[in-house]
Formats: sequence, C-alpha cells, structure tokens
Amino acid sequence: EPSAAMSSDVVDNLFEFGELNLTSEEIDLHGVDDDLIKFQQDDIVKEALEKGVDLRQYSQQNEAELREVESNSVDDYIKESENLARLHQQIQGCDKILERMQQMLSGFQNHLGSISGEIKHLQDESLSMNVRLTNRKAAESRLTNFVHAIVIQPTLIANICHSEITEQFIEQLVTLNSKLLFLTDESAIDSQAAEDLRPTLEDLKIKAVSRVREFLLKRIHSLKKPKTNIQIKQDLLLKFKYFHEFLSEHAPEVASEIRHSYLDAMNKMYYGHFKLYLTNMNKLKSTQLIDKNDVLGAIEISSGGLFSSKKPPTHLSDVFNIRNRHFLLNEIENDPIVYHIAAQSGAKYEYEVIFRSITRLLMDTATSEYMFIVQFFSQKDLFIRIFSKTLNFFLEQLEYFLFGCYDALGLLILIRIIHQHQLVMNQRRAPCLDAFFDRMNMLLWPRFKYVFDLNSDSIRNFNASKVKLQNIREYFIIPRYANFSAAILLLNLDYNDDILSSNLRRLRNEVEKLLNRVASRIPTDKQQVIFLINNYECVLSIGKRFGVDRCEEMMHFSDLLTSQVNIFVETELDEKFGPIVKFVKKYESNEQKIDFNTASQVSRSFAQNWKASIRAMHTAVQKNFSTLNPDQPSLNCQDIFQKVLTQLLLYYQRFLEVLNKLPKSDYASISKEMVSTQTITYEIKKFFHRE
Repeated sequence: EPSAAMSSDVVDNLFEFGELNLTSEEIDLHGVDDDLIKFQQDDIVKEALEKGVDLRQYSQQNEAELREVESNSVDDYIKESENLARLHQQIQGCDKILERMQQMLSGFQNHLGSISGEIKHLQDESLSMNVRLTNRKAAESRLTNFVHAIVIQPTLIANICHSEITEQFIEQLVTLNSKLLFLTDESAIDSQAAEDLRPTLEDLKIKAVSRVREFLLKRIHSLKKPKTNIQIKQDLLLKFKYFHEFLSEHAPEVASEIRHSYLDAMNKMYYGHFKLYLTNMNKLKSTQLIDKNDVLGAIEISSGGLFSSKKPPTHLSDVFNIRNRHFLLNEIENDPIVYHIAAQSGAKYEYEVIFRSITRLLMDTATSEYMFIVQFFSQKDLFIRIFSKTLNFFLEQLEYFLFGCYDALGLLILIRIIHQHQLVMNQRRAPCLDAFFDRMNMLLWPRFKYVFDLNSDSIRNFNASKVKLQNIREYFIIPRYANFSAAILLLNLDYNDDILSSNLRRLRNEVEKLLNRVASRIPTDKQQVIFLINNYECVLSIGKRFGVDRCEEMMHFSDLLTSQVNIFVETELDEKFGPIVKFVKKYESNEQKIDFNTASQVSRSFAQNWKASIRAMHTAVQKNFSTLNPDQPSLNCQDIFQKVLTQLLLYYQRFLEVLNKLPKSDYASISKEMVSTQTITYEIKKFFHRE
C-alpha cells in the first residue's frame, strides 16, 4: 500500500547504509556514535527512545500524520481559492496605479529640473545686471562729483569777491576749499577741464585769502582797544575759526602772520593789564612788617627800645597767631578783588589775600585764553608764548616779596593756595599753568623751610640764663610756639605732609629741651613740675582751641602733662598728708608688725588736719594753675584738684585696709578717732559745688 511504501522509504532514508558488502569489506562504524548522539539530543527522538517505541513504527506514524496535514491544507487552499484570486487581481491593480504614479513623478522631476535651470539663468542675469548698475552708479557719482567740482558758479565768484564777511561766507570758503582740493586729486590732475579751471580757482583763492587776512587782522586789532571785553571778542572770533584752518591749508605764511599778530597783541595786552593790577593791589597790602628778628626765641624789647616806634607791644604774639587767616582757603574760588572798589573803601589786606586775588584772576584769564587757542588755532604751545612775559613778571614779583618775607604762616598759606588752584585747573582740564605753579612751589617751599629753621634755631640757641624768670606760669616763648605749631597743624590737616610733620617734631624737641633748661633754674622740684604743667597745658589749650588737639604733636604734650600732673599729685599729698602716705607705703606690702602707736598717731593727725590740708591744697592749685591772661584759655585747675583728691581717697582707703591687719582690740581703739570715707567725700563735694 502507499502508506506502507512511504513508511519503508522513510526508514530507508533514516538508515542510509549505502551498498553493503558484508563479506569483502570491513564495516566502518566511526560516524554511528555521532549520529546516535545527535538523534538522542532531538526532543522527539529522545522521547520515543525513552518510551521504548519502535522507530520504524514511529516513523510510519509520523508519515501518516504528515499526509493528513497535507490533505487538510489542500482543502483549505481550495476553499480560499476565490479570495486568493481576488487578492491577485487587487495586487495587479495596485501595480498599475504605482506604475502610473511613477510615470507622473518622473514627469514632475523632469519639469523641476528645467525650472531650476531657468532660475539659475535668471540669477546669473540678475548678478550681471547688479554689477552693471553698480558700475553705472559709480561712474555717475564720479562724473557728478567731477562736474560739480569742475564747474564754478557765478554766485560763488560774486560771494568770494564782494559779499560781506559773515557766517554765511564760511560756506563759500568751504565750497572753494573743496574745489581747490579737487585740483590735487589724481583723477583731476590729467584732466583738461581741471587745467582750464586752475587759473580761475587760483585767483579766487588769492582773493579769499586776502579778504580773510584783512578780516582777522581787524578783529585782532580790536582786541587792543582799551576796556575791551576780550572774552566777547574771542567768542565772536570762534565763529570764524574755519578761516584759520583755510589759511593753514592754502596760505601757511598768512596763517603764520595771523598767529604772530595775535600773539603780539595778546602778549602786550595781558602783560600790561596784570602789571597794572599787581601794582595797584600791592598798594592795598597791610603795612605790618615781620622781619628776621621776629622769631619764636626773640625777646620783646620794652617801650622805648629799638622797635618801640615801629611795632606794637603785642607784635611778636601776633606774628605767630594765625587768627582767621586760614579762612581764606575756604574762599579760594571767590571772585578777584576789584581794585578801585577796595581802594575807595580804604581796605588793607594780608599778602596772601592779594596773592589769591591775583592768581585767581590769572587762572580765569589763562583758562579762557587756553580754551580759545585750542579751539581757534589748534596749537596748545601758543599759550606759553602769549603768557611767558606775564608769568615771568609774576615770578619776579613773588621772588622779590619772598626775599624779605619772614612770615612762616603766610608762606604756608600761599603754598596751600597754589595747591587749591592746581585742583581747580585740573577740574577745568586746563594744564596750561602747571609749570608756572610748580615754579612757584619751588620758590615758596625753600623760603618756608628757611624761615621755619630760623624759628627752630632761635629756640635751640636761646640762652635761658639771660632772661629773668618772672613766675612759674607759662614761659613767654610757649604761647608763641603753641599758636605757631597749632596754626601749622591746622594748615596741614587735609594734607598730611610728612616733611612738615618732621619739621614740627624737630621744633617740638627743641621746645622740650628749652623748657627743661628753664625748669632746671627753678629752685624746688615742685615748682619745676608746676612750671612744666603750666606750659604743657598752655600748648594743649591753644591746640584745642584750633581743633588740632588730637594730632600727634598735641598727644605728645598730653602725655607729658599727664606725667607731670601725677608727679605734682604725689608731691602735694606727700606735703599735706605725708604721715599717712608714708605709713601706707611702709606697711601695705610689708609683713612686719604694725606699730599701734604709730598707727594711732597717724590716724589722729589725719582726723585733726584733713579739712585744713584739703583747703590748703585747693588754694595751692588755684594759685599755681590759674591763668592771668584773659585771652588765654583757662587752665583746668578743677581737673588737677580732682586728681589730687581722688588720689587722697585712694591712699586713705589703703590706709584703712592696712589698719584691718591690727588686732581687733587695737583696731577698735583707733577706729573711734578715724574719719569715715563718706565724711571725706561729702566735704570734697563742697569744693566742686562751690566752684
């Protein structure tokens, strides 16, 4: 049967032995093991082997199943044959549609290719047209400029030759200038039209230069007229600053003539004006004279002496008192003094006031002139050529004044005025006077140092033995020094000049040495201390009045004062309350047995005399430290007296603590005579309430 035949074939295929020759060939079983292993790994074969199924029978069963599946599959295809036929027709229809779409898209692609070519052609044409247009515009522009430059309008000739010179004339010059510059252009050099035009333009240039020269010379000449407002004239000239630019370009020699004419006119005018103003202002100068003998260590000569007819008795005190002179630095930008008004009022001024007024006028004038020169001539170096004579005159006058000047405070004020002026000129951005101010400083600083050294040397060389000491209050030199040093500190507050501070320290050292020399001639130590306290307090009180009491110089004297006051307090207590002071110092830190009799005697003596002793100390303080000069700030007697009483209370408190070391019976016996601290405090308050 077919199924049996099929099963047999399957088995044969499974076991292909080929042509076997069992008798003549040796059987090769080398690959059998591998095949068996492979079959055993197959899940179906493995399962069959595990069940012990006969493989031939198993093969036939599988063959039958496959036949059945194949038969069923054919039946399914037959049932779906109509659907498959329709699907086949639909696929053929889709293929035709896709073919038509492919043909249509290919047509579109070919059409777009032709359009792209046309666009590229149009782009090339557009680029070419743009190049031609640009070239034509450039040619048109050059041709227009050439025609515009080569043609001379009759109105231009008429205006240059005959019209009134006003601001509109500048426009004509600008037009002429452009045509003259065109002749030098490379494009016009070889042009016949330009050659034909050149003579006419040269004639116009000569005419324009002539008219501009005449106009400017007249304007410059008008500056020389008396009572001319120069600034107004210069403002008018600035409207025609192009004239100088035109001349510099086309007639340099005429431009140079204009500059020299202006320089000559302004040089003479400024020199004359400032010389007259300075001469007149010197007439308003104060007649107070300070000579080389007016130094800190000078001895005032009584009425009838050498200087009695020339100088008042307070002359030397006034020399070193700045009074209100430093207020001038707050008025640095005030208007200059008008001479005829000041002369009519009979006013007299310190030299620094006149100096400020003159230099202020110079600054304002110089600033205005500098700005004009820069704008009109564009040459900054012209300024010094205009003002050189005037500035040299100023320096000569200052040098002449300094030769006889011994006013150190006035010199320092002049230096500060110059510094303030330099700041103002920097703000104006006008450096035209920088060199002038530097030269002034080079004159002023050495003179100030010279005068300062004269005063310092007068202290160092002062012979105290030649002057009789009238009292132990402030020495006559000290108020001068106090006013002088306070004034310099005041003028140095915003400057912190190290050189100036160094000179002040040197002067301070000389003053300290002088005070020690004078004090050494005083017979008692206590009087020496009182003398030093009075003089240190004098320096500090004047420094406080000027608001410089926190400066290093004043703080140094404050330390010296504190040291001497402490010595005075101890000396005064040792005099009035010696027993109790000595008792405390002896037993306070000593472990030796306190002598009852001594303690009792000291306590009794204190109880009997303490009120009288305090009153005596108060009288002594008032006598030794009260100033007799109503113009001098009052010395602080109350502070000194308060320090004395404070130290007294401390000693008394320490005395009580020492007594606590006594046996109770001894302490109880002494305490009956002791004064309570409350009682002493109450009595002390009476002095301060009374004052």
